[in-house]
Amino acid sequence: MERIHPDSRTIIERLDTKGRVHRSGGGAARAEQKQASRTAARSDTASIRGREMRSRGTTQAATEPTSVPAERRPVTYSLNDRTDTASNITSTTGGPASSSIVGALTEINNGAGQTLVNTTLQQTSATRAANDGTNLISFVQGNYRFNKNTIAVNISFTQGTSTVDSDTLFNPRMAFSTDDSGAVEQKTFDVQGIATHELMHSVGVPHITTNTQATMYPSASRTDDVRLRTLEPEDRAALQTLYPVPPPPPPTI
Repeated sequence: MERIHPDSRTIIERLDTKGRVHRSGGGAARAEQKQASRTAARSDTASIRGREMRSRGTTQAATEPTSVPAERRPVTYSLNDRTDTASNITSTTGGPASSSIVGALTEINNGAGQTLVNTTLQQTSATRAANDGTNLISFVQGNYRFNKNTIAVNISFTQGTSTVDSDTLFNPRMAFSTDDSGAVEQKTFDVQGIATHELMHSVGVPHITTNTQATMYPSASRTDDVRLRTLEPEDRAALQTLYPVPPPPPPTI
């Protein structure tokens, strides 16, 4: 079993279909840390922050915000090279899964009002979450042991309040599609919608409970998750609180 440094923290945010948010610490937090330790390489400098998105269960939320420092922006992500042929992506009527990921990243930039993330994806054969400088996105089995109700998990490595690495893993036993309507879409999780939620976590945005239609609302279902593709005003405000929009350059004479 891989271990994390004794001084590191793990905070799991879980998603419930009914939107129940539960925060726990102490023994419960230590139990979650044991689970997260199976996903990450030992690090003497970075803490680990994990967020699970679930179809049912509980939500455990972060206690303080984190953000990506300016020198690490725009954030570049590496997509596992088996994504477009992954067996858990059952329909691609809406286009390849990689295009849906780009759509999610584009929406985050639109919401931030600046180029916060790089919309050109790198390719990688990696499947394991690790503090290795690669911001992984993967739909195939890696080193995270998914609960049967977990849709996806975001695992961020932090130094203080700065995110230094962030990996997003989708449950290989859950069915996903890129369809935006139809019978298949109603029975699968939307790649772009779920990716938008998880990648917002990767840049530090927590769950939002003040608007049930928000992308970051802690609840989702197969029948209405396409709406997660589009950020609501609360989502945009959360992004711009972490990353204030730069002022326009002064006019030239």
